Amino acid sequence: MAFSVFTHIDVYETSWLAEIARVLKPSGHAFLTAHTEHTWSLLPNIHVHAVLQHNDHFNRLYPRHLELPKGRHVFESAADHHDYNCNVFQHSSYIKRQWKRWFHVLDIVPGCHAYQTGVVLQKRNLP
Repeated sequence: MAFSVFTHIDVYETSWLAEIARVLKPSGHAFLTAHTEHTWSLLPNIHVHAVLQHNDHFNRLYPRHLELPKGRHVFESAADHHDYNCNVFQHSSYIKRQWKRWFHVLDIVPGCHAYQTGVVLQKRNLP
């Protein structure tokens, strides 16, 4: 399980996914959380919005896109902000497309960990 980890991994997402797949038993399961379009839809009613308002990229994107654009979006925090160095949003279609290299995406469950989306994965048995 990884709660609120992939919501803050800016650069090494694929390395983390590969390592999780490496340590899982064959056909093992992982449960991760992510900020997805569900989290995006809850802005500005959650505390993440206050952090994001300090990011120019977010401020350009959010008012024009009330729905999370497809793909993966990294919003770095200001250097003086101490909570996290970034907040990452992944559209569900991105998770299904990119994470399938290591896993079968069994389910994507909006709101299963407060405002975060749960992602249920099963390790792919690669040759």
